[in-house]
Amino acid sequence: MVRKMNDTSDKRMEYGEWRGKMFSWIAKNKPNYIEQSQKQVPRCSVHLFRLVQYAEMLQIDRTQPTEQLLTQLRGFEQKWDALRQEHLAWKNVTDIPDINFPTESPTYHKSKCWVN
Repeated sequence: MVRKMNDTSDKRMEYGEWRGKMFSWIAKNKPNYIEQSQKQVPRCSVHLFRLVQYAEMLQIDRTQPTEQLLTQLRGFEQKWDALRQEHLAWKNVTDIPDINFPTESPTYHKSKCWVN
């Protein structure tokens, strides 16, 4: 099953030094990795993109439903919606298949473009 780029749930990292660790663990224990990863968005792998998106979502206090929370969520979605579009456009231009992420990556169609 192909998952959408706006999925901000906790996932397991599929590659690299923190392979097998949950996004929540990386965000809590490796803030420098998150900070460095932010600099690569939107021109990065799907998992790195989702990790940074997840880490930023954690910064929003969602314990109390308030008008401020709604404003923060709208701002988050606006920002990340634009980044998702840039990310998919970059993947289409660079035409780099995510062979390491067969179940987590966007689908690559015969029309030679990535879809969300």
